[in-house]
Amino acid sequence: MDNINSRRLAIGTANFGQQYGAVGKTCGLDISAVSSILGHARRSGINCIDSAAVYGDSERILGEVGITDLKVITKLPPIPSKVRCVEHWVRSQVLASLKKLNVGMLDGILLHHPSDILGPYGDELIATLVDLRIENRTASLGYSLYDPSEIDALFEKQRPDIVQVPCNILDRRFLAYFPLFSRLGVRIHVRSVFLQGTLLTPPKELPVYFQPWARIFSELWRYYGDKENLVAGLLDFVLCEQEVEKVVIGVDSSLQLASILKALRRREDIHDRPELSCKDLRLIDPRTWRR
Repeated sequence: MDNINSRRLAIGTANFGQQYGAVGKTCGLDISAVSSILGHARRSGINCIDSAAVYGDSERILGEVGITDLKVITKLPPIPSKVRCVEHWVRSQVLASLKKLNVGMLDGILLHHPSDILGPYGDELIATLVDLRIENRTASLGYSLYDPSEIDALFEKQRPDIVQVPCNILDRRFLAYFPLFSRLGVRIHVRSVFLQGTLLTPPKELPVYFQPWARIFSELWRYYGDKENLVAGLLDFVLCEQEVEKVVIGVDSSLQLASILKALRRREDIHDRPELSCKDLRLIDPRTWRR
């Protein structure tokens, strides 16, 4: 299958080299499982991978599987508090990622902690990243954002090529900024469309932490009726935003990817969406969850 919908997906790799997820945690996928997932992704028209230096062994596993034919975006970790030379640190981080990934160039480098550019090392950080782009180590630079309050200061300091933001049927905080990003020529990548799998988990199977929002989860499942419709509806919510270039999804197996792609084909049958937006960060921001 190769269509416009699947080509707008990217494979997230947070679970490839470490335990990941709020429900049904995976302990990290082996090379065979990753190879199977990426093979299915390629056949489906998916050509982009989202990774990060802090995702355990994910970069090494990807490099061993072989991804030279795919676009790879990775993320730079926060600058250490006692770094001696920012340029050296940045270059060593990027070169290490390139070596582990076994690629010569990245499609993008995102800052996992973009407020670093507003700190004392900001100018040196920006200059080094721009030099790496000039040197064709990466095609683009950007930010992994968590809250819209970050946008103004970061964009004033350095306009990115890419932003990656959380967005899903409950978390609609960034939607109002999509037209602005588009006007500025900033590519938009969306993550957390399934909210780390919680939105796809039957309400009775969710951890106790999520019980205060049981009504929201129950209404969501009642509205869509079954899991395949739910997956289609959640994907449709973000894919309807024409400014969105990529939607990052995490999967635990090629079978799970196949089920998502099957649901994606039903997207055309989704004609409406429930009004279930939520502003409670204790639910919509995984950084606040009690592990």
